[in-house]
Amino acid sequence: DGIRITPRQSSFLHSILVDAAGRVGVSCPELFIKQYPTFNAYTMGTNEDHLIVMHSELFDAAEPDELQFILGHELGHIRNHHVTNMTIAQFLANGAATIVELLAAPLVVAHNAWSREAEKTADRAGDLATPSPDACLRALVLLASGSRKLMSEMNLSEYLSQREGLNTVQAKIDLWLGVHNHPHLVERVYSLIEFIGSPLGKSATRKMSSRYGESPRWLEGSRMSSPGSGLDSVRCLGSGSVAPSFCRSCGFELSGTSGTRGCANVWTPLSTCFVTTTSSQRMIGIAYGVTCNW
Repeated sequence: DGIRITPRQSSFLHSILVDAAGRVGVSCPELFIKQYPTFNAYTMGTNEDHLIVMHSELFDAAEPDELQFILGHELGHIRNHHVTNMTIAQFLANGAATIVELLAAPLVVAHNAWSREAEKTADRAGDLATPSPDACLRALVLLASGSRKLMSEMNLSEYLSQREGLNTVQAKIDLWLGVHNHPHLVERVYSLIEFIGSPLGKSATRKMSSRYGESPRWLEGSRMSSPGSGLDSVRCLGSGSVAPSFCRSCGFELSGTSGTRGCANVWTPLSTCFVTTTSSQRMIGIAYGVTCNW
């Protein structure tokens, strides 16, 4: 059940979807609003036939520019051919028989590792689909807080300090065991800020701004609690170090020197940052060298 969004059914949201799809570079998929009391949106189907579902609670709480990031994120999954992999993972998690779950356990761990990086890749697509990087960060923090009221007093720098809790032994064990198929939201916020300030992020931003006649976006101030709590206070993250670069094929940070850089977290070493994979490798995901095409 749900309401299909069309030019004649919530034209406001449909126009946001069309704009985001154009920026990401994909055909406009079907979008449904589903009555459900949680903050969530997801893409389901296959790489060739898919649709986006957004929960009504999230639609009611998010502002227009935040909705554009959320839709851009889902469109990023489509652009990077994540959808089939995500559908298979959902089956393994919820629909498979116990014996299949046991046999597939190593694959689930590998897939969850791929999925965590796929979410960061989709966040980067959401950033490029949205004129304001501040809106991207607000959307992610909104998902973390679950409260529109709390957003008016949200201190971004204070929120980012929670990332220190991910260094505990238990958190690292959970990560190694592949318990989570999504990164912690504070890690996604931090990763997106790194991307916005990276050479690749800046280059993509310049191209997008030029294409749409928009001013440079990184210089905007944050609408989250101020002073000293918005983008301006976190734009120098990692100050003194070289801004990270990201593999355009898989979304992982690159390591090594120019000409020999590979994907640091991929199990199979890569000689370059562009990867050609077969359809069977795409089904397996990270265990064979990952699948993104951004």
